[in-house]
Amino acid sequence: MQVVTRKGTLILLAGDLFLFIVALWLALFVRNASTPDWATLSVHLSPFALVFAVWILVFFIADLYGRQTSLFQRRLPQIIFNAQLVNSGLAVIFFYFLPYFGITPKTILFIDLIWSFVLIFAWRRFLVPHILRGRRERIYFACSGSEVEELKDEIRNNPQYNAVIVDTVPVADLSRSRVTLMVINPYDSEIGTLLKDFYQLIFKEVRFLSVDSLYEDIFERVPLSLIDERWFLQNITSRPKFIYDFLKRVIDFLLALVLALISAVVYPIILLLQFTFDRGPLFSIQRRVGEKNQPIRLFKFRTMEKADDGGVWHESNKNQVTKLGAWLRKTRLDELPQLLNVLWGDISLVGPRPEFPEPVKEYVTEIPFYNVRHLVKPGLSGWAQVYQENHPHHGLDFAETRNKLSYDLFYIKNRNLWLDIAIALKTIKTLVLTKGK
Repeated sequence: MQVVTRKGTLILLAGDLFLFIVALWLALFVRNASTPDWATLSVHLSPFALVFAVWILVFFIADLYGRQTSLFQRRLPQIIFNAQLVNSGLAVIFFYFLPYFGITPKTILFIDLIWSFVLIFAWRRFLVPHILRGRRERIYFACSGSEVEELKDEIRNNPQYNAVIVDTVPVADLSRSRVTLMVINPYDSEIGTLLKDFYQLIFKEVRFLSVDSLYEDIFERVPLSLIDERWFLQNITSRPKFIYDFLKRVIDFLLALVLALISAVVYPIILLLQFTFDRGPLFSIQRRVGEKNQPIRLFKFRTMEKADDGGVWHESNKNQVTKLGAWLRKTRLDELPQLLNVLWGDISLVGPRPEFPEPVKEYVTEIPFYNVRHLVKPGLSGWAQVYQENHPHHGLDFAETRNKLSYDLFYIKNRNLWLDIAIALKTIKTLVLTKGK
């Protein structure tokens, strides 16, 4: 069964780099109608090496080194095409606006981009699933629930996993059904009665895997309906990670300071737009719930008729988003003042998004384990914001907030600088596409 691991990521990376070089060689071959010698290749390879490095970064932002779910596989041609469009623009900027290497390969660059798309798509679509595929697994799920069914559907519909789900075999007959992997829920109260049967399967070379671990590996979020307090005792801690916390605070401060200074030019422009189209306060100073449930004041450019409605949304509340506010939200410019909150240490650049106090009171009551997300400092952007497609806002939406919590818990459990960097890069993608909220 294959879920993209570090080894798999390295294979994808090495293959992409190799094919970028092959595409350049083919472009030179087509352009010159002859086999390029080493001297010709090396002249082009030096500047293109920097271009390739940027292209790899674009691929990373496009999630081409992430978990390749069945949905991702269906969208693969579009994802590669969009990434190559961005790469085309970056290559043009590199060669024509920063002509450091003294070459402007118009035809070669055009041909290279075509070959790159064809080779990368063929590699990712037809070769990678076979190269990364291990032995064919026969999986038995000794657990149930909606999220277990979600796992089964994903494994059935994605040949990448190279697995067959064995559904109809009784536990007593598993030793004769050639099951190779059993997925169990260690937090299920009923599992105790089956432990002796499971123990005997160890001698039949059956491997065991916790359903929450498999779910996290595939969907990169926590299956809330399959865990209980024991999961939190094993996986979540409020103890500080001193080195990580120190480095993160230093990075937060330095980046926020640079970004705040650069974005200062935007403030008078937005002030002028507010004065012209929407008279009222420039800023919205909102009360939010911060780390350890402490209240914080969050700064934003005002986007609604009332500067702050306290997160109270019901029929009697007539607060509406202004036309200018809608544009500020779409471009994310409304969040620029939050860089001041990052400088003061109220929030981080990366972390679970802080919520209004009033909805939090409801969520804590209705959604189990909701308060756990307040064990860490909230952030400008989080794992839920870059992965969840429907972000709950301006209304008490328990289903979507529960879904969002599953991503927040994944972040809290696995937080490290590499994950923060991944979130930052994916946030750039969101900003470029001006989607999400």
